Amino acid sequence: MLLRGNKINKDNIPQKKGLYCWYYTPVHKSSISTVLPKLLEFDGKLKTTVSMRYGVSLEAESFLKAKFSDTNAFNEIVNKSLSDDVDLIEPFFSSSLNITSFTRPLYIGISNDLQNRVLEQHHTKIRELWKDKLIESILQSDECISIDELMIKSGYPHSFALQVRHKLIRPIDLSVFVSYDNPLLNDETKFDRLEKVLHWIADPVLGRR
Repeated sequence: MLLRGNKINKDNIPQKKGLYCWYYTPVHKSSISTVLPKLLEFDGKLKTTVSMRYGVSLEAESFLKAKFSDTNAFNEIVNKSLSDDVDLIEPFFSSSLNITSFTRPLYIGISNDLQNRVLEQHHTKIRELWKDKLIESILQSDECISIDELMIKSGYPHSFALQVRHKLIRPIDLSVFVSYDNPLLNDETKFDRLEKVLHWIADPVLGRR
């Protein structure tokens, strides 16, 4: 069951064990040109250690950023897809089947309490972070800031909610697929293994790598 917007509530998400999967489903195309390039970025670190004599070593750590070989070509494709005469994006994202069949999920998880995890820890927290003035100030002052740098400057720990805010994805542009009452989920060993396998297969954009 794919839930969008105000459908992400206690009535539709039970306090049960289950799987959940977040998707980026923009309601209006105006934000896509900003969000899409950020979703395709890769945030990482490069740590270098040079061993020297007498047990001395030199260490350095730097943040990595992905760069497109042809940024102009990428932007041109996105802008043409969003133009009024083509309008490919909105019709595509209006279909739940298109979303779950043809797009990578943002995040996949398994929880003993879907309502607590999906609604409270994720959705509610995302909404709170969008109201956070410190986060807003940090992101406005440095549009290229990495998630690690944002964590340091804001004092917030790493979380799916913080990653969503970092990518400028608004709560209204999120959908979540929830699955429960599956006999497979009763086996704790299979339960944990299933999450790892799903991450390997689906490769969620903001998931573990």
